Amino acid sequence: VAFAINIFGFKTVDVMRNPLLESTSPSDFWSRRWNQVIHSMLKRGVFKPMARSFPRAVAIGATFFVSGLLHEYVWSFIFFQHDDVERFTPGYGKSMVFFAYNGLIMCIENLIAHWPVFQIMKSTLPKPVITHLVLLTALP
Repeated sequence: VAFAINIFGFKTVDVMRNPLLESTSPSDFWSRRWNQVIHSMLKRGVFKPMARSFPRAVAIGATFFVSGLLHEYVWSFIFFQHDDVERFTPGYGKSMVFFAYNGLIMCIENLIAHWPVFQIMKSTLPKPVITHLVLLTALP
């Protein structure tokens, strides 16, 4: 990355911002740390247009739904089977379930993150413990 910046003058984007070691909440994990390229595409293409007309929870749900569809589409190409070749068959729908689950977690976080118990946990627990708890919710 530094080579491209120094030699060719390209500006690069950090795709991942250390999500597995520094996430402090599910929204921090998905919004600021995990796959920033896809995040910015979904934010501009789905979340912001939906948030103008619908409640935030609906916009979050729609964004995670579209992300699930996108991942299902990608998996269908990766595991496309020709009739004469024996290959692994993916379990279709698993990406949709995963992203629907995480959309639900984000909506719940949006509703309860201000509760005192979570504020106390955030200010007193060591960051690695918080990150571990986040990963337990975001990556079932």
